[in-house]
Amino acid sequence: MRADHFATRRFWYVALSLLALGTAGALLLPDTARTQTASADWTTPLTAYGHPDLQGNWTNQTLTPFERPKAGGRS
Repeated sequence: MRADHFATRRFWYVALSLLALGTAGALLLPDTARTQTASADWTTPLTAYGHPDLQGNWTNQTLTPFERPKAGGRS
């Protein structure tokens, strides 16, 4: 057999082993670690008008352009 065949088989063995370990690890976690529940004493902060308060760190940086480039887009 060729050397690249052994490398391909080794890749699949490693990939399937990692997948099995990840699945087993997720199944062994207790329910409290898998599901996040809000505590009973916490309430959503509201503005003076009763709407949810969305203050925080917001950015306008994005990887998706809003317009197509003139050279590469359809006309």
